[in-house]
Amino acid sequence: GSEYGRGAPSGTVNMSSKAPFAGNLNAGSVSAGTDEQKRATVDLNRKLSETSAFRINAMAQDSGVPGRDTVKNKGWAFAPSFAFGLNTPTRTFLSLEHVEQRNLPDFAVPTVGLPGYYNAALTARGIVPPRKVNPQNFYGSTSDFENVNGDMVTARIEHDISPGTILRNTTRIAKVRHEWMGTARTGIVSEGNPAGARPDPNTWTASRSRQTKWQQNELITNQTNLTTEFKTGAIAHTLSTGVEFIYEKQLSKTITGAGTMSPANLWNPNASDPISNYALTPNGAQNKGDTMTVSLYAFDTMKLSEQWQLSGGVRFDRYSTENNNVTVAGVQTRLKASDTLAGWKLGALYKPVANGSIYTSLSTSQQPPGGSNFTLSAAATNINNPNQDPQEATNAELGTKWDLLDNKLAVTAAVFRSENKNDLTTQGADPGQVIQYGKKRVSGIELGVVGDITNQWSVSAGLAKMRTKVAQGTAAQTGSSL
Repeated sequence: GSEYGRGAPSGTVNMSSKAPFAGNLNAGSVSAGTDEQKRATVDLNRKLSETSAFRINAMAQDSGVPGRDTVKNKGWAFAPSFAFGLNTPTRTFLSLEHVEQRNLPDFAVPTVGLPGYYNAALTARGIVPPRKVNPQNFYGSTSDFENVNGDMVTARIEHDISPGTILRNTTRIAKVRHEWMGTARTGIVSEGNPAGARPDPNTWTASRSRQTKWQQNELITNQTNLTTEFKTGAIAHTLSTGVEFIYEKQLSKTITGAGTMSPANLWNPNASDPISNYALTPNGAQNKGDTMTVSLYAFDTMKLSEQWQLSGGVRFDRYSTENNNVTVAGVQTRLKASDTLAGWKLGALYKPVANGSIYTSLSTSQQPPGGSNFTLSAAATNINNPNQDPQEATNAELGTKWDLLDNKLAVTAAVFRSENKNDLTTQGADPGQVIQYGKKRVSGIELGVVGDITNQWSVSAGLAKMRTKVAQGTAAQTGSSL
């Protein structure tokens, strides 16, 4: 929350854009593998002058998914960028990114036969649970689709005020449209036998439901950031401060006419089964939401010695959300919400040796009514009612990282706990007494290894194990965990 503002707790992937530089580069890759894996990339950089350059990255992919039938990921993208003022105190970077995906989505497989599987009809008649389904089985339809079209334009200007002090201004405009139609399994499999007959698992079927989505997100943001390095006595500081303006908009339309599909044989589903009444069309119902946010933030990393670093940061977000919902009959409901949110983080880093570190961190985030899609509700017992408090989350983590084999191989390990509170739940015997006292907790451990074992052998592997628990809630909620 301190870094990205309002939102639910989540992890991030550290990505660095391939910016133009004053030189020439020709690079690319072509890869192929099992399960129809096919992918190609290209990376070209050209020096235009002593202070300017052009770079373009492109990618194309048409691949299946290992271990899954029918599912496919297909897409292409290109990202041209220009740089001006290279090797001068003032630099300008302009970039464009266009992405298209044409995937066939996946809704996984039933849990029949897996450890812990339970079926009341089988248990009551003393019948051994059936075998597990083939994990490659696909229960959807070949007509399923997922289409993604995304465009993003970014302009960044940065100026060296003095050695160690840089002022940056970044403007970004983005638009993404996401459409999909998928066939998902619903409910439990049926026995396929008359009532009272001995159930034959070989005749079981899995019911299927056709679902649709049409959503468009738009973003305009401008951030001004000042990064400076200075000392207070023996402590070296790296301070990053800034202000950010963000306008986000989302439009969701209700699409009907997905049709119906007969139940699939549990053991041998057919993705080419016929579909009845398939004629996708909007029915007029839609939901519009937009949010304007003004943010202030400051982060400081303090280097106490070669072994110890402390860091901390805080961010304040003043947001205003407006939601307009239109039903099929044309009835409109307009709702508004606004508030000021605060997020912070604290961290400590210890380096016992140059290639190893141990760290700990504590951070917070808040998710206000409306969530990530700005959908407000007039219902008093809905978490997205404007009068509800934000959901608050805290994350604690302890981890270590070691660079081995001459810094070619990174090995990491971490334990963490995330706790989310202010969930809506029922308290007491009165079913109408719904209050925000629910609390959920996720604890886990994560291991990772990335890098080169030899000049010919690279590895990227990870393992995570998590346990969830409802710490506060109804008796039905707190009695379960995974």
